Amino acid sequence: MMSVFAYRGQSFAIGMSQTGSEYSVEVEGKLVSGRIIKTAQNQMHLEIKGIQQRVIWAKQGRKIWLHFDGRSYYVEKQAGSAVAGGSATSGERTLRAPMPGQVRQVLVQDGQVITAGETLVLLEAMKMEIRIQAPRQGKVARVAVKQGQSVEKEQTLVELE
Repeated sequence: MMSVFAYRGQSFAIGMSQTGSEYSVEVEGKLVSGRIIKTAQNQMHLEIKGIQQRVIWAKQGRKIWLHFDGRSYYVEKQAGSAVAGGSATSGERTLRAPMPGQVRQVLVQDGQVITAGETLVLLEAMKMEIRIQAPRQGKVARVAVKQGQSVEKEQTLVELE
């Protein structure tokens, strides 16, 4: 699952996958693995590289406050990246690959009318499925990739009118 978050004016693609009790989190291509030891309301205890950490969070809409390792972070989930999306905000016309991968499925075609949040392209990267979703309602101007094609980070996938 990939989402795009803003922190201090910059956007970061963050993905998470789970296998049993083990979790992997990828931030801008860097992978960190660990496991959740216990959870409670708005907090969890993690073990990463043998070190236990307590993470506390609060969420209000797309805004998330996190506190761990003695530091606090305030991030905001970007519009159009709800489930696992590309790095486009609602005003952008170009949807790009958030990381290198392979196009598993193209779900739209040139000229097709789309709705906000609709999945346009499915990518596979590092054994994760990444859903590239429409940041807004509109029309597809151009699909720039084909099923089975390998893509690089920031490569254009779909252009909107």
